[in-house]
Amino acid sequence: MAKTFSILGDSISTFDGWNPPGFDVFYSDERLEKTGVTHVEQTWWHLLIDHFGGTLLKNDSFSGSLVEGGFFPAGDSDARADAILGDEGEAPDAIVCFIGINDYGWGGAEAQAAGRSHAMPRCIDPASVPEQVAGAAPADAVDRFGAAYRTMLRNIHAAAPEAAVYCITLLPGRTHGIDHPEFCYRLRGHHLDEYNAAIRDAAAAEGCRVAD
Repeated sequence: MAKTFSILGDSISTFDGWNPPGFDVFYSDERLEKTGVTHVEQTWWHLLIDHFGGTLLKNDSFSGSLVEGGFFPAGDSDARADAILGDEGEAPDAIVCFIGINDYGWGGAEAQAAGRSHAMPRCIDPASVPEQVAGAAPADAVDRFGAAYRTMLRNIHAAAPEAAVYCITLLPGRTHGIDHPEFCYRLRGHHLDEYNAAIRDAAAAEGCRVAD
């Protein structure tokens, strides 16, 4: 089994003090009590690594980030692939990718930029994109997501060619305190299952494994 793990993810994989400097973190301050995730040992990735008796090499997770975008902090950027490596450039034995729910939620990188997300690619000048509320995703949103996911996996393989790579499919959310599902499966017009199919296809094409 893998001894060292790196995580590539978005907000659900962050935790205060456990991400690279300058990375936006969701699990911090008052959100710890609100979510009930008050200790790092309660995070999904810490539980996973503990289960396999491993250690964390790097938690390359940035709150709000998409896979698509091409530039930091998007998952398909070279900078995110480089951030899976240790401080001395060492590669992990395994890389677990849990990212994509923000692609589904925004409907694409343009909508994220137009919505002025804090996680929009840093190369974009906000003044060049008219500000507006996200609406329906473009017809090719899932295809673009799949292509970006494949680019992300290729970048990861280039950075850590010997590492086993696991791609986690996306989960519907639940609202705290509500006793029934409220998740919108077609938030921007494309079903969540389409994004998960794109993850499976990208993983198969790039020689990675799927954790469903």
